[in-house]
Amino acid sequence: MRKFVYLSLFFAATFFVASCSSKNGDQAAATSADTTATESTESASADQDANYDIVLTGNDQMQFSATAFTVKAGQEVSLKFSNVGTLPKESMSHDVVILKAGSDVAKIGMATTKAGGIEKLTGADKDAVLVETKMLGPGESDVIKFTLPAAGEYPFFCSFPGHYGTMKGVITAE
Repeated sequence: MRKFVYLSLFFAATFFVASCSSKNGDQAAATSADTTATESTESASADQDANYDIVLTGNDQMQFSATAFTVKAGQEVSLKFSNVGTLPKESMSHDVVILKAGSDVAKIGMATTKAGGIEKLTGADKDAVLVETKMLGPGESDVIKFTLPAAGEYPFFCSFPGHYGTMKGVITAE
């Protein structure tokens, strides 16, 4: 329990420092530079990304590039996920965990934090997970393939401790 409290405090402090570390002028310049770099990267990799049904990124601001996708139920889907951040892997890793339709992201996210990682979940919490990418550091990518069995809304989130609150979305299978 004590380890969980220290881990939670560490991640809260890391998030606070990252969000408060730049002044407004510096933040605007950083945003402009990030946008330019992203546009260059996107145009260079557009042809490669066309090979995937879903292309998703995670960044140092604990955000996914998109939070909603629609796919066909019963059809195989390929998802490419990349961590486009620059902060160290120990403090700002990301993954994508896709849950069964109707699952509660907050409940599973908290259970993942308490367990010490998605791979340590057990019981009903583990059974709610359909598929997940690897936990990625800056500049890393992973590709997963999966099939959503029936029409419905399938939530997804990042399982790095504390990220599930802002890094979440829904894949709708029609």
